[in-house]
Amino acid sequence: MPEHVRPDLPPAVGDAVSAFGYGVRVAIIGYIHEHGPATRGQLATGLGLVPKTVQFHLTGLTALGVVIPDPPPEQARRGQRTRYEIDAGRVLELYAELGKHLGIGE
Repeated sequence: MPEHVRPDLPPAVGDAVSAFGYGVRVAIIGYIHEHGPATRGQLATGLGLVPKTVQFHLTGLTALGVVIPDPPPEQARRGQRTRYEIDAGRVLELYAELGKHLGIGE
């Protein structure tokens, strides 16, 4: 028997679940929306979380296109702080896809 059963969801819906299906990720999105671009340390302090947990979820949100790192990882120098901002268009897109899949919204 498989250890994890994953329903067959359209890719955009799966991305929405990955973005919004974790309380920490929703908290990160909300914090940046309310306070503006923030570093991993600022997010950890502001949300009362350990930096490693924040980094794990920032990596996921970045891969989904929900947060945008500045500088981009390929341009960052070792030890340089990265600030993260929200791609509001991507958040709205994923939110709409999830709503459409659930039959809520258009």
